[in-house]
Amino acid sequence: MDGLEIKEIEGNIYDKWAYTGKSYLKENIKITSPLKPNQIIGVGKNFSNNLDKVSKEEFENPVLFFKSTSSITGPFDKVYIPDSVEEIKYESELAVVIGREGKNIKEENALNYVFGYTVVNDFTAPQFFHKDGHWFVGKSFDTLLPVGPVIQTELPIS
Repeated sequence: MDGLEIKEIEGNIYDKWAYTGKSYLKENIKITSPLKPNQIIGVGKNFSNNLDKVSKEEFENPVLFFKSTSSITGPFDKVYIPDSVEEIKYESELAVVIGREGKNIKEENALNYVFGYTVVNDFTAPQFFHKDGHWFVGKSFDTLLPVGPVIQTELPIS
């Protein structure tokens, strides 16, 4: 974004894109999620106020969960909470945007696959968590993942 002006691009944001030459005033457009991923994988229990209470196994075997892509919405859109939800929790998260496919990637090469970073507001309906750790339903209601508004592709290193 260039001040109050938004420049339009075309193509694949991950590798081949170009400016179209068109631009719009920010107040005349709707800001949507900056991406439409084919899958969303979350890492649960990745934060603790008291590291002394976190076991080594929790760090070595993190809780992973999927969220439905229908949970994505724009950063300024309304979030719709179903009537059946008794409690909602939410927290801001840093999202890592993977920009290319890979498999069996060596740890030292992992950042070569990162396109950038964005923020999400991860809403959760914990009543739908399965007692054995199944989080999909409680994490995947429509609109419960506002994303963006931007993807930061370069981080300043100081």
